[in-house]
Amino acid sequence: HPPQLTKQQNKQRYLEQYVAEIKEKRAAKDNADTSDLTIEQVEKEMKNSMRYEYYIHYLGIDRRNDRWVTEQFLKVDHEEIQRQEKTINKEEEEKKERHREQRDKSFLYNDENLGMNEKEVQDFLNSTKIKTVESIQFGKNWLETWYFTALPKEYHTKCLYICDFCLFFCVDKREFLRHSMKCEVRHPPGDEIYRDDAISFFEVNGSSEKTYCENLS
Repeated sequence: HPPQLTKQQNKQRYLEQYVAEIKEKRAAKDNADTSDLTIEQVEKEMKNSMRYEYYIHYLGIDRRNDRWVTEQFLKVDHEEIQRQEKTINKEEEEKKERHREQRDKSFLYNDENLGMNEKEVQDFLNSTKIKTVESIQFGKNWLETWYFTALPKEYHTKCLYICDFCLFFCVDKREFLRHSMKCEVRHPPGDEIYRDDAISFFEVNGSSEKTYCENLS
């Protein structure tokens, strides 16, 4: 889980305001237990307590900070938005100009979008604009993801649980806990080739340990 913040840190955190653009909207998941209700009762319950989450992008900030937030974290300030947009647009134009100058000066110009035209770059950005996995529970360690993850739709989740021994992963916490109790693996499936105090390196054969190596990648 994320580290606990002091009251002062929390207060300071919520006082900070950033201009953001809303990318997507979805119904917030309700953690209430509805297992004993009929379909009609569940629908009525959802309608009466409908809340929404918004996927936001902070303007002028790397999109690794994009995230889902609830309505309570949003405040519409049209004047501030206009001021920020002017500043950001100016900075973007200056950045593009420097980019063009650098490209024109070098015959070996290269970047992450090498070989892609503007439409292909834009299509790529649109298809990867939203994080498919919002956070990861790796054993006892919790971490927030930065970017889009190319996983099948059934693994698009708020938290992906990963066994830190065998690298098994799932989206259901109960399944992860059951696996953790049964998993007998305590080191990578290979030969230990180096050790320094508490750090060990293992050599794993990808042809015989395909699942482990696929999960590792």
